[in-house]
Amino acid sequence: MKNTLQHSLPFNASPAAPAGPRNLVIEAGAGTGKTSAIVAEVLRLLLDDEGLDPERIVLMTFTEKAAGEIADRIHEALAELELRFDDDEIVWPAGSPKPLLVVPREKKDAWRRACAKQIARIDAIRSQTIHSFCQSLLRMYPIEAGLDPQFKIIQGFEHSLLFDQAYDAWLDDETRVNPSPEKLQEWEFLLAHVGYLFQIRDLVFALVSRRDLLREDAAGFGSIAEVEDDLLGAITTIRRGDLSRLNADHALDVFKYVQANEPPRGGSLEAWIAYFEPIAIPLREANLPRDPVLKEALIVLRTEKDKGAPIYDRLIRHRSAVALLALTLRFIAFLDEEKKKLGVADFDDLLLRTLALLENPAVLDRARQQFDYLFVDEFQDTDRTQAKIIEKLATDRSGAWIPGRTVVVGDPKQSIYGFRRADPETYRAMTGAMIEAGAEHRPIIGQYRSDPPLLDAINAIFACVFADSSSDANVFRPEYRALQAGKRELRRESDARITFLHSEAGVEGHRYLREAEAVAEWILAHRDGGGRDLQRFAILFRRLTKLDEYLDTFDRYGIDYVLPTTRAFLDRRAPVDILAVLRA
Repeated sequence: MKNTLQHSLPFNASPAAPAGPRNLVIEAGAGTGKTSAIVAEVLRLLLDDEGLDPERIVLMTFTEKAAGEIADRIHEALAELELRFDDDEIVWPAGSPKPLLVVPREKKDAWRRACAKQIARIDAIRSQTIHSFCQSLLRMYPIEAGLDPQFKIIQGFEHSLLFDQAYDAWLDDETRVNPSPEKLQEWEFLLAHVGYLFQIRDLVFALVSRRDLLREDAAGFGSIAEVEDDLLGAITTIRRGDLSRLNADHALDVFKYVQANEPPRGGSLEAWIAYFEPIAIPLREANLPRDPVLKEALIVLRTEKDKGAPIYDRLIRHRSAVALLALTLRFIAFLDEEKKKLGVADFDDLLLRTLALLENPAVLDRARQQFDYLFVDEFQDTDRTQAKIIEKLATDRSGAWIPGRTVVVGDPKQSIYGFRRADPETYRAMTGAMIEAGAEHRPIIGQYRSDPPLLDAINAIFACVFADSSSDANVFRPEYRALQAGKRELRRESDARITFLHSEAGVEGHRYLREAEAVAEWILAHRDGGGRDLQRFAILFRRLTKLDEYLDTFDRYGIDYVLPTTRAFLDRRAPVDILAVLRA
């Protein structure tokens, strides 16, 4: 399996690195202190090398908030250490039973000097999202990237408006201003077999959202030649068959047509579609005959034993996919030209143009020289394009991983951002290549966020969920490592408990109001006093249709509440009514 993966995955795996600096793969679950682990590694670099400029360290995170938090944690850790260099034993974090950093006695004076120097310039450390990092590279090399040096990032409404306007202009260009027989043929085919214009537009936009994959070298769609021999074999069998004993049926209509019409040997995809079009419906409805020879031939034309999947429909789908891809690639080219004229770029452009920019060897060499260390947090949420950018910066001209340069931190079990193109297979491929090239694999299993009984339950459940890791070789199922409780005692005086609230409601319409009142009374009975105490309570709704009853009840009971930002304010009746009036 390992050899197979090496050939199929895009990341380079080189021979094991010699003793010395090593790259690091930290696998840390929720609550295990992965941020602290990153801070400890950065502290070790800064204190071991007084001359290391923090600007030479790049910290890539998933959000701007996380970037700021890691930078602040590093600054706070340096400040904490600076105050403690007169102590006999210096560890970080202070008071931890398992410190991540211990100041060696023989390096105490050197680390004291380094700490004082680094704390004065730690603000220069480059803690940013990968999109921000890519934007900085593009602004350094805008000409090489084919961008306006003052390009603007568009998002939200501006982004949607530009795409809509560009699509309308492109459609007009395709069908009226600069039509060609090939373009018109593709549009006519899609309109005939896919649907209306708005449906084609939705499909094009769906492909545009994954244009990172459209740029990759792929096997392609193949050609009719791959199945033509099978089709000709089945047709030849039918043409030689005896139809006299067959009952009148859709299958008989198919066989009669085939015997009366020569197939397009060596024909194009369009020719084969035209050949099967007159018998498209009989192929879908035909029952398999008892004659075993004709039966097998019909199965080939239907591509399976059950009804509903004739070769005609398969060829139509194939031709539609080819046409749709051609349209999408032309629209992307048109869209890129429009963005270039306007001097704008979107977030996908930041990644795709950076990856294309780093294909320039001279630019890549200069980019590699701008930093010495690369940290990537939440690596399980990295997509394929991001991973390729990181790989280019973390390897040398020969494609070998530079020892000691890269630290990636993540947990594949927490990869939940599929809608942002996060790909657990990418995590497996790149971390596997790093480890095979000599990187240290450091799982962290000590968990300090949850109480021991909860961790026991989590371990029992997920040890079963992840037990069958080899059921499908094409699906990555990460190994589950049981978490160990870092806390010895429970924070609460009593164990967890469940309270069932029951409320009588004579009229169905008052049911949710009575439930809300029961919850409100329970909260008031169990709060210790003070507004901040309400932060201990959270209410989770299966549906939000009856949310107003709860919120109105809390207002009457004087209970302050905070709604999540998503679908909160505009779900209430009053704002909806106000917006309706304003629109009118």
